[in-house]
Amino acid sequence: MLSQNRAKAKAIPWEKTLNLAALLVRLPEGSIAMQHLIDPDATVYGVRFLTPAEQGGLRSDVLYFCEPEQLSTALDEAPFLNCVLINAIFVPEGAGESDSANIVVLDAGANPYACFNALQAFFVEERDVSSIVRRLLAAHFSNKGLRYLIEEAYVALRNPIAVVDTNYRYIAHNLGELKDDESTFAQVMREEMLYESILEPGVEYISRMGLDTEIARQHKPVARYNDHLGCNTLTGAVMVRGICVAHVMMADTDHPFGSLDEEVFGRLVLFVGQELQKMALYETSWDQSHSFFLVDLLNDEQPVRSVIERRIKVLNFRPFPRLYVLVIHPRENELLASDIEHIMSQLSVLRRRGLYAKYRDDLVVLHSRQEDDPLDEDLLGKLREVAALNHLDVGISNSFDYVADIRAYYAQACRAVTYGNLVKHALDDQSVYLYRNYAYIQMMEQTSRNVSLLNSCHPALLDLLHYDEAHGSELMDTLFAYLQCANSAARASAMMHLHKNTLLYRLGRIRQVTGMDLTSGEDIFVLQLSFRVLLYLGMWAPKMTVTRAELHDA
Repeated sequence: MLSQNRAKAKAIPWEKTLNLAALLVRLPEGSIAMQHLIDPDATVYGVRFLTPAEQGGLRSDVLYFCEPEQLSTALDEAPFLNCVLINAIFVPEGAGESDSANIVVLDAGANPYACFNALQAFFVEERDVSSIVRRLLAAHFSNKGLRYLIEEAYVALRNPIAVVDTNYRYIAHNLGELKDDESTFAQVMREEMLYESILEPGVEYISRMGLDTEIARQHKPVARYNDHLGCNTLTGAVMVRGICVAHVMMADTDHPFGSLDEEVFGRLVLFVGQELQKMALYETSWDQSHSFFLVDLLNDEQPVRSVIERRIKVLNFRPFPRLYVLVIHPRENELLASDIEHIMSQLSVLRRRGLYAKYRDDLVVLHSRQEDDPLDEDLLGKLREVAALNHLDVGISNSFDYVADIRAYYAQACRAVTYGNLVKHALDDQSVYLYRNYAYIQMMEQTSRNVSLLNSCHPALLDLLHYDEAHGSELMDTLFAYLQCANSAARASAMMHLHKNTLLYRLGRIRQVTGMDLTSGEDIFVLQLSFRVLLYLGMWAPKMTVTRAELHDA
């Protein structure tokens, strides 16, 4: 069937450009006079001029440019032929009825070499696309992470690229040299890089222009001029399990976008989604954005109140006013994503208006409570139970009221674990350590950097220690238990399984050796402090370990 075809070429989606019909629209406008297409969807992988050397080895996946007199011989030799006739005013007799050929006749005014070059340029571009995609694929499988993938994409595409999460935080980027560039794009980026976040003017522009909605509706990268950045941008949504978790943006500040950029950028967006799914952050929280936010807070040495408040609003995170940080530390094996979800399922109370994420090999939880609802024994008891079951240590910070202060309280929770384990041979808190009970150890730790802590140990207690060593007695243990029981002889004797008279006799010997008045608050203070110094320095340890709960119960 012959038909006239002088219509203007239309843009065809890239993924269809390997079929003949889609390839032909790349010819210069008005180039085609007539066409006989039996199979317009025939796959074409190259374009050539038909020469005598080609005869006998014609391929059905190549588009041949040929003279009319070559067509009959070619039809006889090829099982199926795709050809463009040049210097012809009609399809040769018989060829128009062939059921084994796609035949296109160029218009008499068309330049056959210009037409050939237009199609050849496409296949050169296709090879360039394949080369870049292979580079991105190698970066993806290198397991060097998202930032490395973006570095490789920047080198390949030669334009600035950034990945932004749904809280408008930059999680990976390569923007090129911005230092001496005074363009609008460079000025905006320099300011936003100070905070690693899109700032209020950018967020307002995105909202006002409905960019996120437009990208979601298109289901593919969107190209448009961005007034806020002063340049053209390509932006695509990164989908993980059907949820948009980030956007990838490329700006045309170094060179204009071409079809190659659009094709490769679409592939890059898919690779970014796969990289994000590899990150533990996306595996260890009930909500990826909340988990990202918590890790950002922990990493941010100079938090900006306005940025944090905006992100809290975007997340719809509404914590109660009293905040705590819990660091849940595995004693043995590294925590896997499944371990974390299992632990959090046992501690469902911590999920309520809280955040959690894996951070530096620990599970970190930002827990919130009402102002009149401090940590209670029910929660601490549940924590002890879960810690024992899963071989964990739990450190708990003091309470605070502003999320931006989390780094200091995260440090408290970490220290609570360290300090609790340091003295657990004397007082076992059953793997749940509140910083408020161990803050004195941090004070000793800092003091020991400048002076000898032994200077803070009362000489009388050292005398008692030497007495025990010389006589094989247990006066140090007796005094420590007595002080731990708030100077109650009855409670101390019961704890040590001693007759009360035996305990009283030992206390008498202690007074003789030390010269201390055990009814004096000052004497009791310096003795308690001295015991803590010896415990911290590892110079003495009690023979009996008790729990804090046992002291309270006594």
